[in-house]
Amino acid sequence: MGRTYKYGENHFRDYLMAGMQYGADISDVKNIGEVTTGFIYILEYLLPNKKDAVYLDFKITKKEKHYKVVALNFISALWLSGIFPENTDTVIRDNKFELENILYKYDKRSKKLKYKSINE
Repeated sequence: MGRTYKYGENHFRDYLMAGMQYGADISDVKNIGEVTTGFIYILEYLLPNKKDAVYLDFKITKKEKHYKVVALNFISALWLSGIFPENTDTVIRDNKFELENILYKYDKRSKKLKYKSINE
C-alpha cells in the first residue's frame, strides 16, 4: 500500500488510519473482521462489478509500532493501491495490468506489486 500517507488519496489507507487514530490495533485478529467489512464496503462503492469483492485477500502485520498491509493476490494489491481494473478475470489470468503507461505485475512469491514504465 505504500509508505507515505496523505488523507484522501486512498480510501483503504484513510479507513485504516481512522481506526488507528481511535486506538484500534488493526493487526489484532479480533479486529480483522471489522477491517475486512470496511474494505468490502469501500469496494462495493468503487467496483464496477460488486461481486468482484470476493477477491479481497490481505493480511496485516505489526512490528513494534509499524503496520504492514500485504495483499495476498494481484487484484487485492491493485485495489489496496487505489487501482480498480474493470475486468478482474483478465487481470488475474494474465497477471498483468496496464494503466497510464505503467505495467503492473504481481510477484506471488514476495507478495509485492511490481510496476515499470512502458515507453510507447
